[in-house]
Amino acid sequence: MSGVIFISLVLLCGVRDVHSDTNLAALSKKLNMLDRTLKAWKGTVVDLGTEMSYNVDFLESSLKEELTNTLIPALIKPLVLRIQELEDRDALREKQIQNLTEQIQKASSDPSHGERAEQMTTVTTHASSDPSQTARTAVTTTKKPATQATPSPAHCGDLSGASRRGNLEEVKRLLSRGVDVNCRWRGSRTPVMWAAYDGHRDVVELLVGEGADVSLVDVVGNNILHLACIGGDMETVKFLLSLHVVDIDARDKRGQTAADLARLMGHTRVADLLVSRGAQ
Repeated sequence: MSGVIFISLVLLCGVRDVHSDTNLAALSKKLNMLDRTLKAWKGTVVDLGTEMSYNVDFLESSLKEELTNTLIPALIKPLVLRIQELEDRDALREKQIQNLTEQIQKASSDPSHGERAEQMTTVTTHASSDPSQTARTAVTTTKKPATQATPSPAHCGDLSGASRRGNLEEVKRLLSRGVDVNCRWRGSRTPVMWAAYDGHRDVVELLVGEGADVSLVDVVGNNILHLACIGGDMETVKFLLSLHVVDIDARDKRGQTAADLARLMGHTRVADLLVSRGAQ
């Protein structure tokens, strides 16, 4: 009987040990699964942190690029154009004053000027005793001969305006009427300068073919490449560079190069083109 009891106890303990081993293995497996789950969550958190950091950097870079290439140039460009317009107007006024001063000096140094004034005074004095003669004399002495008529600058303004608008047919028509292809208009700019400024390559090519001088500068020292880079038309800039006439590093009276103006106006592709062609 005692032997039976002993064997039963041994068997019972063995079963309990086996059952305990089974429970321990299951617990170990659950712990391993939990550990893998935690590691997976940790990796997900790291990935999310990296993605958020990338998105922040991307947004910051995009915002900086947007400010640099779009918003700031959009604000600066009207100011630059307005400043240039005012400078052109002042320069034009100074030039008109200078021309008027030269005309006055030339008239005062002309010996015949005094004689004509004296003759007019004499005629008026003699005619004062005869009212009818005075009237006739006034008509005769104040009429300017047709050969002394001052040529109107309107034709140059017409050609420059058509060039600025890119009206190719009107440009051809005005050139056929004999308008000087290198005439000066506002800011002492030629028609080809205005065409380059507003990015009309076809008009620029036409005017160059008709003898337009691309080496000239306006009142503030801008050459045609400066003006084309302000406008920002890539094809016009490429065409002007192909002529190999304008110094790519020439500076205006403010010390700015064509590349400087392209960057200022936000035309980064134009600035990169100039740098690739050797601009400093």
